[in-house]
Amino acid sequence: MTTSVVGLLIVAAVTVTMHAPRAWAKNPEPVDAENLARDTAKIDPATGARLWRELAERGVANAQYELGFAHRFGRGVPRDPSAAAEWIAKAAEQGHLEAMIDLVGFYQRGAGVQRSEAEAVRWARRAAERGSARAQNQLAYMYERGLGVTIDLAEAARWYRLAAEQGEPNAQFQLGFLYANGRGVTRDETEAAEWCRKAAERGHAQAEYTLGTLYFFGRGVPQDYQRAVEWFARAADQAIVEAQFQMAQMLESGQGVDRDDTQAAVWLERAAKQAHPTAQARLAARYAAGRGVARNIARAVEWYQRAAEQGVLAAQLALGNVFFLGTDGIPVDRAAAATWYRLAAMQGNVDAQTILGWMFDRGAGVARDIPEALVWYRRAAERGSIATQLELAYLYLDASAATYDPHAAALWATRAAQQGSAEGQFMIGVLTATGLGTATDLPDAVAWLDKAARQGFPEAKIVLDGLCDAIPPACAALPLTTR
Repeated sequence: MTTSVVGLLIVAAVTVTMHAPRAWAKNPEPVDAENLARDTAKIDPATGARLWRELAERGVANAQYELGFAHRFGRGVPRDPSAAAEWIAKAAEQGHLEAMIDLVGFYQRGAGVQRSEAEAVRWARRAAERGSARAQNQLAYMYERGLGVTIDLAEAARWYRLAAEQGEPNAQFQLGFLYANGRGVTRDETEAAEWCRKAAERGHAQAEYTLGTLYFFGRGVPQDYQRAVEWFARAADQAIVEAQFQMAQMLESGQGVDRDDTQAAVWLERAAKQAHPTAQARLAARYAAGRGVARNIARAVEWYQRAAEQGVLAAQLALGNVFFLGTDGIPVDRAAAATWYRLAAMQGNVDAQTILGWMFDRGAGVARDIPEALVWYRRAAERGSIATQLELAYLYLDASAATYDPHAAALWATRAAQQGSAEGQFMIGVLTATGLGTATDLPDAVAWLDKAARQGFPEAKIVLDGLCDAIPPACAALPLTTR
């Protein structure tokens, strides 16, 4: 900007400020005075506020509102919530719609006034009855949530509809939600989709995502993956995190769009940066595998950790594995592995429970603690882990340990055997043959040993042959091919 232009602007500003009272006298009409105050406030907020005050004290509703606005944000006057509320209330009492709506917020938050849901409702109702779509939407929400009024979903739907018919996008979206769930209206998925579409077409981000979901599942509209992608993309561009994650899903699977791992990773990263836990875990897995991004284990660990801290079980287990084994510059850290395995184990993951039991059993990364090992082994074993059932059986068979319990060993060996484990079948076969932890039953022992042998367990064949040679009647029921 040239010096001459700047000079002209300064002269104009000074002229308006110096001659404002004279201009006021020549323009006594409120509308002209309001225009002067408004124009002056843009150049000199303090003088503008003084002009607004003169008009406000003369009872001009819009000036009262503008003066309240100035006090609210400290424009030309000290910031003063109480003064803001006082002047805006004066304007509202004269029927100023924007003032009424602002008062709703003041009373809801207790800004410059004592917090009062009842007063918030009163002003919302006055503005709504004057036809304000924004106030109608506010009043509907109050009836839906029971804020200052008794919950009345039918009344909420009525006010949402009035606002929605005026094109208020949030009211359109909320009315669609009521229809989708049959709240205050008869459930109607087609009507729900129609109102959701109207809100989405006006740029309501959550409505865009919801409409994409409706197309994805074919609810209220024909199932159409391409249309779903279109609406997911619009919502994703408005930073709706679930839409960003859904875009990644669609690009991964090729539903409604060409499969594109690189773009899928882009959307996953956007969602991950907004703390979407599953997106963080999926992005970590991509960095670990080099899928759609350059392989980078350090970045994988970083994203796994963020997801794991939000409770994503798969991420906790993955971190446990990374630190347990060490890989690509990540050193082995059994203590860290135990921390993450414990979190996954506490969520019921059998693999984590098994490994954590083993770590306490062996003292790997944690102090050796057999009772603690038994706790985790049992949890995994009770969920059907054959490997853990066998570990328990061996622990209980250690005659030198305080945990020695042949009966418990036989119990867990049987559980593993019944699930088809050849090692479990061999173990219970031997225990049954010797009467250790269970009653001696040679035919039963032979049957278990035979099952293990048929699965190729070599020790079972050796024991079975020795048993049949020593006590031929015990093997009488076996086929000749086995003997």
